Amino acid sequence: MLAILVLQPWCLGGEDDYRTPISEMEQLYTALKIQQVETAMVRIPGASHGIANKPSNLIAKIASILAWFDKYKSKD
Repeated sequence: MLAILVLQPWCLGGEDDYRTPISEMEQLYTALKIQQVETAMVRIPGASHGIANKPSNLIAKIASILAWFDKYKSKD
């Protein structure tokens, strides 16, 4: 059995990714939610495994990463 420790995870994936199908990301997201782990799922339409190959996808990826860090950054 494989055990993975995950703290405040988020799932980011391209909808046209054939290496890691979107269904696998959805399964991980659902499993985390069932375990009441705070998480987020970001689906990039039309993106493959190389999400950042298209400028608009890169912007969406970076925006989601920054939003995630903003949510958890220290208020100090």
